[in-house]
Amino acid sequence: MDPVGDIWIHALRAAVIPLVVSYVFSGVVSIGETRRTGRLAGYCFLTFVALVGLAIAYSVPMGYALSSFFTVDPETLESLRALAPETAMTAGSGVTSSLSFGQSLSRLVPSNLFKAAAEEQILGLVLAALVFGLAATRIEPKHREILTGVFKAVAEATMVVVVWILWVMPMGVFALAYVTARQTGWEAALAFGYWVVAAPAVLLGFILLLYGVAAAVGRVGIVRFARAMAPAQLVAAGSRSSLASIPALLEGAEEHLGYPESFRGFVIPLSSAAFKVSGPLGSPLQLFILAKLYGIELDPATVGVFVVGLMLLAFATPGIPSGGFTLRLPLFVAAGIPLEGFMLTTALDAIPDIFKTMANVTGDMTVLAVVGRFAGIQVESAPSQGLD
Repeated sequence: MDPVGDIWIHALRAAVIPLVVSYVFSGVVSIGETRRTGRLAGYCFLTFVALVGLAIAYSVPMGYALSSFFTVDPETLESLRALAPETAMTAGSGVTSSLSFGQSLSRLVPSNLFKAAAEEQILGLVLAALVFGLAATRIEPKHREILTGVFKAVAEATMVVVVWILWVMPMGVFALAYVTARQTGWEAALAFGYWVVAAPAVLLGFILLLYGVAAAVGRVGIVRFARAMAPAQLVAAGSRSSLASIPALLEGAEEHLGYPESFRGFVIPLSSAAFKVSGPLGSPLQLFILAKLYGIELDPATVGVFVVGLMLLAFATPGIPSGGFTLRLPLFVAAGIPLEGFMLTTALDAIPDIFKTMANVTGDMTVLAVVGRFAGIQVESAPSQGLD
């Protein structure tokens, strides 16, 4: 089973760098262009950033607290370490527990991008793509369109390759799970099962928090907001796709919130395409659980760099089932997490992903409510106040 799992993991790693760089660049250019379209887009962007910050402030302490409820015995810990020796990606990331905060930050700016790519220094490449994307928003539109077209083509082609790799995901994950279970027994299985239970709890808590944000900041009654959200959340639970939930979001915003068509037709598609709150919500818990499983010491600098990466990728995650895991993968490896552990938790993501998608669509409607208030949008009708 070892070669089967290794081949699949190597194929997936080969697609990581072009996929991450192209998506980050395209996302930054898209946001940069959107911000110049007017005051309404500016409100949207600021709300995106605020909600991502709120998600991080909520999920990091929550994830750390929940990860502290289970322990791993020394024998299992040694078995897992033996199954996940240090790889070139982990060694080349430059983000380990032995580095100081200043050293971790200095590694974010590679002196040679090609060398950084060869050594798989993912976080440095993400930052380089971010800076290059920001620079592209300042050049002539015709030149920017050429660059954007190239990076989008690379992203689309790489995603096709990723889809091919994911076709054999059951075989690859089965091989990884078999080797892990054969070596460690029930202890690791219980830990991975804990992830399946704890992750939805974190996500559900933030969904309820978003209801409060819509009420307190957006000035939308909780009952009205819940009625508007219900159809989209049902679609999200069934499809696990935030993009597939757009029609239900638009219908709920019209029927229960009364926002004009031009407003909801601009904000909801923009939010659904450019902003995903689920990554910053579930990933810290996943990081802390895997670090405990593999006996990895996480210092504040490593967690800080990980969090910054999550905030950046919140604007580059596609709205498809488990669509962001390939983008977040480098952040986990850069933090010292073995790729095998990340993929095993990802393979168990079907239930957590339902709640991730629900969190994303709830975030989209929250953005609509907050932007509607600060932009002074007048509703077309007066929905029934009921218990609001």
